Amino acid sequence: EDAGKSGVTTRHRDGLKSLLRDVLAGAPFTTVLVLDVSRWGRFQDPDQAAHYEFICREAGVRVVYCAEPFVDDCGPTTSIVKNLKRIMAAEYSRQLAERCRQGIRRRRLAGGKGGGVAPYGFRRQIFSIEGTPGLVLGPGERRLRPDQTVKLVHGPKEELAVLRRIFRLFVEDARGVAEIARILNHQGVPYRDGSCWNDCRVKAVLRNEIALGVHVFNRNPTSFGTPLPKPPPEAWVRVKVLPPVIPARLFQRAQAKFAELNGYMFTDDEMITAGVGAKTGAR
Repeated sequence: EDAGKSGVTTRHRDGLKSLLRDVLAGAPFTTVLVLDVSRWGRFQDPDQAAHYEFICREAGVRVVYCAEPFVDDCGPTTSIVKNLKRIMAAEYSRQLAERCRQGIRRRRLAGGKGGGVAPYGFRRQIFSIEGTPGLVLGPGERRLRPDQTVKLVHGPKEELAVLRRIFRLFVEDARGVAEIARILNHQGVPYRDGSCWNDCRVKAVLRNEIALGVHVFNRNPTSFGTPLPKPPPEAWVRVKVLPPVIPARLFQRAQAKFAELNGYMFTDDEMITAGVGAKTGAR
């Protein structure tokens, strides 16, 4: 049993993997009971489910389907029906995934948050279907009803002040991301969860267009859990959801500085002085 796990891939299917390990190791049982053909998984390649059934039969373990009309044999009729049902299961998942993608896209185009945690300086808040604001959600919390929408809102003023300061340190004071993290930690400025800042967190603040009030998505598309080729920035979808926290010119200068740094390689002397170590091309 793999409760609540996607059936389009074996990722996180610990129950299925345990079953196959037992079969290959010489199972102390002779029969596997399966509710129906789709319970192996709704794989986009129908041969994948057939392969797992074959593994059981090859090891001398019968596979009996409890809710299927065909008998337990390997005749041509049974094989055709099984393969047809595997294809139908795969098509069901494909259509369901497409409907989910379209629903998420519509929600994001309407200003909704598609999932995940809120960026630094922002929070997730529930809105009713009439647009009435409701509960501000904490990490891991979800909306209460399916007719509600979750949107990003500005967070505490203290965090917004830190966000603006990070941009000024990076652009106007010419500080690096690691140095900014050290400054914030030295001054006792906590990250959102009370932990310390690091260069990745500072960089995430500087690169996120939400500072301009723009929510960006379609940057890292996936299909059935498999990453797809990343689209170019001009293919990203941008939706204005909030008033900007910083001026657009300041954000553009920060991105121009990143572009300049990406084309710069430290010399050996600079890396030794900075404590970088071996010549790795780190920036």
